[in-house]
Amino acid sequence: MPHKTESMLVEAASLPRSKHLGNASASTEDLDVEMIAGPMNSPNTLFQTNYVLKSDQCYSSKTSDKSTQVDFPCENTDSVVELFSDEFYTLKEENIRIKRDIEASESMRINQRTRYLEAISARNRFRRQLSAKSKKLNTVNSKLSQVITENQMLIKMEKKQLPQSETAYSSLSNATSKKKKSKLVIQYIQDVTNEEDICAFLEDFIKFIEDEEGQTCSFRLSVWQCVVLKTRASITRYQIEQMKQVFVEFLGRDVLPPVKTTCQLSNKISGIELYQSSIVQSNGKSVTTIQCIDIRRLMEWILEELSASGQLLYDDYSGEDVVLGIGGDSGGGSTKICLLIGNLRQPNSTKHIVTIAVFDDSDTYENIEKYLQPTLDQLNNLRTIKFVENDKLVIRRIVLKVVGDFKFVSEMLAHRKQSCKFFCPLCFQDNTRGTNTIACLDVAKKSSDRTTLTYHRDAEYGNFGVKMGQGPLLKNVEVKNYLPGMLHLITGLFNKYVLQPIWQYAMSIDNDTDFVIFRDMQRTVKEAEKRVEEAKKNAEENGNLEDKEILEIELQVVLNQFRRINEIVTGCDGSVWKEVENAWESIGASRKAFFQQFTGNHVKLILSKEGVNKTRRVFQTRSSKKLETILESMDQLHKIMRLSTNKLLDDTEIEEFEEAIKKFVSCLKDSLPSDSVTLKLHTLVHHSRDVLTEQHTHGRLSEQGIEATHSLFNRLERRFVSFRCKKARYMHIVQELLYQSKNSPNFFAGFGYCLLFRE
Repeated sequence: MPHKTESMLVEAASLPRSKHLGNASASTEDLDVEMIAGPMNSPNTLFQTNYVLKSDQCYSSKTSDKSTQVDFPCENTDSVVELFSDEFYTLKEENIRIKRDIEASESMRINQRTRYLEAISARNRFRRQLSAKSKKLNTVNSKLSQVITENQMLIKMEKKQLPQSETAYSSLSNATSKKKKSKLVIQYIQDVTNEEDICAFLEDFIKFIEDEEGQTCSFRLSVWQCVVLKTRASITRYQIEQMKQVFVEFLGRDVLPPVKTTCQLSNKISGIELYQSSIVQSNGKSVTTIQCIDIRRLMEWILEELSASGQLLYDDYSGEDVVLGIGGDSGGGSTKICLLIGNLRQPNSTKHIVTIAVFDDSDTYENIEKYLQPTLDQLNNLRTIKFVENDKLVIRRIVLKVVGDFKFVSEMLAHRKQSCKFFCPLCFQDNTRGTNTIACLDVAKKSSDRTTLTYHRDAEYGNFGVKMGQGPLLKNVEVKNYLPGMLHLITGLFNKYVLQPIWQYAMSIDNDTDFVIFRDMQRTVKEAEKRVEEAKKNAEENGNLEDKEILEIELQVVLNQFRRINEIVTGCDGSVWKEVENAWESIGASRKAFFQQFTGNHVKLILSKEGVNKTRRVFQTRSSKKLETILESMDQLHKIMRLSTNKLLDDTEIEEFEEAIKKFVSCLKDSLPSDSVTLKLHTLVHHSRDVLTEQHTHGRLSEQGIEATHSLFNRLERRFVSFRCKKARYMHIVQELLYQSKNSPNFFAGFGYCLLFRE
């Protein structure tokens, strides 16, 4: 900008003088230049400039100063004025902008200064408040110290006085009051013993008070209590001896009775005298058998003790009768036959299940008939029972019912199970191959029921799926009292109609091979192996070199896909099925917990509302109508499972149960119409409602307790593994199982009395 201005001045100086000024030279100091801003008549004219000459005297007195003279040529005055006007306007705009920037900076500085002053003010105010709080805290601490000092003085004064109270300690329910009294007693003992540590006194005092007349407390286990400890903890004689040594070492005293006395009493009160063992030779092998030889005496004693302890229950389920469930199952290489008492609130607990027979073979009709004929004869003659109830001798009718899985029920009825044409042991339903599909299932249509008479009739010639022979093993048990195992029924329906379809649906999404995904993993892998074997065979048998090379390449592709399909079906990382498993594991349903299978508790969690919602979220972006129908069937199956617990149902709940069955079947018809009707589905649709209508419950007697007995038996067998003789080992196991079913002092004492004094 300055360079441009200088060039303009030089240019103006080089111009000829204006004709208006004549030849006289005029200085810039001789001119009073007034810039008057007028209206802008044109875009090139910004200002009008008027030159007013001063007086002649002033003019003439200045003409002699040559150093400041500037000649303005009159011809170019307009162009120079225009140039000066543009530059002047530009400078003025820049000046205005600079002033605005200065004003903005000043305003910002003022704001920052204001904020700084406010922060300083807040800091000073906080310091004043903190100082005030510190003074208050010091005052409180000072008062607290005074209170503590006064309290200590009061404690010292109270030590000199014996506290008096009119309230009995046993009537106190407040923990604070009990704690206060305990502290007062400690203070008193310290004053009496003149010691701060009262442990030595308490050790002698405990020994003294156990022998003091009128005091009932004891700090040692009685012989009977030690028998209970031995049974519940499943400990051996050697382990009891080790416990006694530990107590003496760390507590300074033995709290257990003598080991020899404990073992003698346990042998007397176990009831093992009512059992006998034998070895039966069958098909070249020895079968060890343990069975009760006096079931009536055993049950009389048990019912008397249950009545004395107030545990017997007579309600709408049992009426005035004694309901006994005969349960059995094979597991761990042995078959157990147990009795369940239906007159209890928790008859399926292992504490109330009585094992009456064990043999180390499968639970088939032939084996039970061969090894347990004495037990069967006793059960067939057990129709009434006489026992003391409420100090009165009563005679009650016995109602026998059979509980167990579908295999055990069929074996007890001499039925050929679901592989035969008439596959249902409770009715004459014809299982027509290929036409017995869910689409053809009629909920309202039911075949005629079987009876004990029809079983004996059909057993004569082996008709309608009945084994040829003597008919049912239990002669006086009606067919309607063979109860369907709801645990196995619901888990079987879940596996067949829920788990497998969901698995197949997830696999169809994950599968990136040419292999076909079937409903179960075993068949999918088996069919894939067949394709691999076929490809190997073609590659080996083809003699053409060109074709053989092509077949070897195809074989390699098939082998690679086979390795891939094995990864997919087991749930590889990132797969949809892995997401489903993770969702179910998040609610506690993991197949890893039990041999890669879902237990009843797992199924209950998966069928719950939370489990269904988690499953639906996994397939949220990949859902279909079929999958939604399967999820709806899960809701209905959960209702059925919820209403199958140990609870007497009213009419409304029974109607809800029947409606859930109808909706469940409707869902299956929409999602899996071509699937076959299994025995479990047939039983649910046509027989579970009949049982519920008559007994008002599906859970009072069930196979759950029998399944739990397997685990208990196996644990005891590991404990007595040192007994090489299986007869002795099984007798000890049964003895411990009898211990498990006794949980009251009256129970043990009563049986001891029974053995010693009953005629």
